[in-house]
Amino acid sequence: VLLISLDSVRADFVGAYALPGGPVLITRGLLKRLENEAQLAGVLAHEISHVDGKHALKALRKTNILSAAGEAASSELRQKEILDKAAEWLISAAEGGFQRSDEFDADDAGVGLARAAGYDGSGLYWALKRLYEVSSQRGEGDAGAYDCGAFFRATHPKLDERLSRLLAGPGRQAKGAVLGKRYRAAVPGRLRAAPAR
Repeated sequence: VLLISLDSVRADFVGAYALPGGPVLITRGLLKRLENEAQLAGVLAHEISHVDGKHALKALRKTNILSAAGEAASSELRQKEILDKAAEWLISAAEGGFQRSDEFDADDAGVGLARAAGYDGSGLYWALKRLYEVSSQRGEGDAGAYDCGAFFRATHPKLDERLSRLLAGPGRQAKGAVLGKRYRAAVPGRLRAAPAR
C-alpha cells in the first residue's frame, strides 16, 4: 500500500514535486495554468509514480545527502544550523532533478494511473504542452509566470521527446474523463488563468 499526501503550495511559480516517502506538492501557479481535471490527474499521477518508484530517495542517495545529514545530526551543530543545511541539501537534490529514465518511467506509469482512475490518457501530454506554452509567453501580462521552460530543460528530458513518447504509448489515445467545466468551477477565480485560445 502506497500512502500519499497531497498539498498545494502558495507560490505563483509552476511546479509539482514528489518528496521521499509520499508527500506530493503542487504549486498554485501550476493549478491556475491547468485547464481541466485530466491534466491535473496526469501531473499528480506522474508525481505519485515518482514516489512509487522511489525516485526522490534515489536522487538523495546519489547526492550523498543522507550520509551528510547523519553526520550533521551527530555533530554539535545547533538545530537551526541542521535545518538550514538540510534545506540546502534538498534544494540541491531538487535542482538536479530525476534521471531521464525516471522521468520516462513516471510518465508511463502516471498515464496508466490516471487512466485507471477514469481520466483521459492524454492529460499529462496536454498539461506539459500547456506549461511550455505558458512559459514561452512569460512577461505578457502574467506577473506570476515563471520560466518553467528553463527549469524543465535543465532537469527533464526534451519536451518533443517526452510528447512523442506520450503519444505513442499504450492507452494514450483511450478516452476518459476530461472535466474542464468542473475543474474551472472548483479552482477559485483568483487562481484561474485566462482560458486558452
